[in-house]
Amino acid sequence: MTDEFKGVSIAPLTTSTYASWRLEMEALLKAKDLWKCTQVLAQDFMITLGTLILKEKDEIETKLDEALGTVQCFLDPTCNEIARGSLTAKDFWKTLKDLFTNPSLHNQARRRIS
Repeated sequence: MTDEFKGVSIAPLTTSTYASWRLEMEALLKAKDLWKCTQVLAQDFMITLGTLILKEKDEIETKLDEALGTVQCFLDPTCNEIARGSLTAKDFWKTLKDLFTNPSLHNQARRRIS
């Protein structure tokens, strides 16, 4: 864990901690001004970038990457498989929600990462 998260005490996501982890992670992302990145697709940001200069486009792409990286920093190693294939914070957040709030998917996820 980097100094960036020093003092942040969020238990890593496991198959049994999603409910509390989600609330704590949402609060952290909001505090870092990254929450919106879990709610919109990168393409939605890029559509509005037509008139923006390249520097601003790079800053938005950096924020999107930072949001995804922040979430991934708080995963238990047993949950790393879940992250595979998620290219954006929104995709990842939706995957987690689907896996941990849908009982049949949750059971599949537990079997897959156990």
